[in-house]
Amino acid sequence: MMIVSIGLVRQAWQAGQLTVLGFGSTARIAQYPDVPTLAESGLPGYEAGSWYGLAAPKDTPRDVVVKLNAETQHIFADAAFREKFLTPSFIFPITSAPEAFAERIRAESAKWGKVIKDANIRVE
Repeated sequence: MMIVSIGLVRQAWQAGQLTVLGFGSTARIAQYPDVPTLAESGLPGYEAGSWYGLAAPKDTPRDVVVKLNAETQHIFADAAFREKFLTPSFIFPITSAPEAFAERIRAESAKWGKVIKDANIRVE
């Protein structure tokens, strides 16, 4: 068993080489309405997914951050880019303001930090 991005295993799944038990998203994926979420499959409250983001050094001028964010949102809004690069890999972009991204990092760190602490996970 493994938890991975669906884009990484889609071909093997569609070829019948593996079975997808569920998705870590909060809602079913429209392309696969018969596949439940892991929360629906007996892990109430489970939600996890891969995400990527752009980061800049702490002292990067605000105007540079705003421009990078605007250009990134412009690229991700482009239908051709989405069709060619995002859709085939099941990447669902969540573009946001830099402050919202910082909050996501804080929330994810708190969430997974608690999991690590509660499970008494240690680096060896």
